[in-house]
Amino acid sequence: MIQPATYRAIEDLSRYIWQHEPKARHAQSMVPMVQAVNQVLYEGDPSYAIVPDTVDEVAFNVYLFSSKGEPGDFKAYTDETWRIGNIMVPLDDKTGTTVKSVTALARQFIASMPPLPNGAKLLVAGGQVGIAEAINAEIEDTKDAVLVAIVVFIAGCIFVAFRSLWVTGVLIFALLTSTFMTDTFMYLMGIGLNINTLPLAALGVGLAADYGIYILHRVREALAEGEPWEVAVHHALTTSGNAVMITAITMIAPVMPWAFFSALRFQAEMGVLHAVVLFFNMLGALIFVPCMVLLFKPASLRKGHAAPAGQRLERDAVGEAAE
Repeated sequence: MIQPATYRAIEDLSRYIWQHEPKARHAQSMVPMVQAVNQVLYEGDPSYAIVPDTVDEVAFNVYLFSSKGEPGDFKAYTDETWRIGNIMVPLDDKTGTTVKSVTALARQFIASMPPLPNGAKLLVAGGQVGIAEAINAEIEDTKDAVLVAIVVFIAGCIFVAFRSLWVTGVLIFALLTSTFMTDTFMYLMGIGLNINTLPLAALGVGLAADYGIYILHRVREALAEGEPWEVAVHHALTTSGNAVMITAITMIAPVMPWAFFSALRFQAEMGVLHAVVLFFNMLGALIFVPCMVLLFKPASLRKGHAAPAGQRLERDAVGEAAE
């Protein structure tokens, strides 16, 4: 960290990122320190706020600056042997777009610059931005695979329970629709897909998947007793539908205040996303699934055994009370 060419490369890289990325601020490195000392040595002349031309001058400036500091003051900029230097570029935010833009600019500059003397080289993205870029890249590569794996697993469980491709398709379509609506909500609210939001965004396709199962199971029971399609759907909505709505509200209500009162961004985002996922899954179970049943009237739902008389009377009583 005493080669003038290395300091000039750092200065050029910092300027290049600052000029091309609006959300990047002036970089922090050893360069401003060396320039400031050099200006002081020339009686404060601003024209000498530059990196000196020789190794001796750079080393002298670094020595003068470091001799006035406390132990550990330079750990953020270089190591104890002065062989590794840091370039810190403060960013207005660390969204995926900003991180990708900054690292792409750094790679473009490094690829186009000539080799540095003494084997020195610039490396891309350490610290928080580097970790964020690695996480975002991993999320981007595995998000679709995780979603497909979850959908296949849920579809298999539904098919084993109902032995019907139609039921499996309807429930999976409802879950995928709620996932799409959740992704749309995240985009409109500016909530990025990161290590914090990925679990809920990905697993949300299976969150509250049982809502639609409750409705279809109740419809199948009613049809097995010989009830018309309209009556069967009505019984399902007035019994299992009430339970689905109460369950969803019970799970949504406690987490919604996080969005307004939590000082932690992670907790606030999780509260909103958790509520949104449950809400859309509830709508899918109470609106989309019954509509599909009445529209297609699948024969597979008529398969099954009649419910016991006591269970039938209890269900009818609950339905009449709900009316």
